[in-house]
Amino acid sequence: MKQTVKYIVEFGNDNSTRVIGETESYEETSDIISKFLEEHNYKSRYWRHWITENKKKIKVDVGSWSEFFYVSRNDNEDMTLML
Repeated sequence: MKQTVKYIVEFGNDNSTRVIGETESYEETSDIISKFLEEHNYKSRYWRHWITENKKKIKVDVGSWSEFFYVSRNDNEDMTLML
């Protein structure tokens, strides 16, 4: 039986992250990030996305100097085509 692909959203820095949500749709990862920002009363003026060096995660910068969101797949596949 084929495993359902899930997109995992993490929050933290390059050394330590924690999972804040997961979804079966890449498009819904932005909803998870938006909800997290709202719950923490953080207003972002921009969102920047880029692929990490190993191509396994998308790093999302919302304006913090040291913390980011990371989006990956539960099957550890390349995230390059998601952007």
